[in-house]
Amino acid sequence: MFAETLPEVGPGTGSEFKTVKLDASGFAGLSDVHIAFRHHESFDQHEIHINGISLESKYPLNSPEIISRNTLIFPNPSNGVFHLSDFEKGTYNLRNVSGKLVGRGSTEALLDFSKLSTGVYFLELNGNDGSNQHHKIILN
Repeated sequence: MFAETLPEVGPGTGSEFKTVKLDASGFAGLSDVHIAFRHHESFDQHEIHINGISLESKYPLNSPEIISRNTLIFPNPSNGVFHLSDFEKGTYNLRNVSGKLVGRGSTEALLDFSKLSTGVYFLELNGNDGSNQHHKIILN
């Protein structure tokens, strides 16, 4: 939880703005997250002004790198065992939705991630030929 009390602004000024950045990676994998703003202890209890809110992800789900692919990974979703077809020998990196590296190794026709928690992961395949692919995989 993040909490911060901003300094009180006198009536009618409205010129005090502050940018606050919050690392929300702790919420990764949760399906129901609420963000709340509370306005208290000031002259005007009826207004709170928010100029903008933005959410950023290191691995957005709709990025072209994830959508375009050559290697077929199946089944997906899976219990953790994934088969690769038409892949280039090389290495892989596996990251969770927070971008944390949770696995790496050599690419094989079968990758076993069954020891990992359920959720969404991003698999990067780096071929010995210099090719690079990104895939979203789901463990259930």
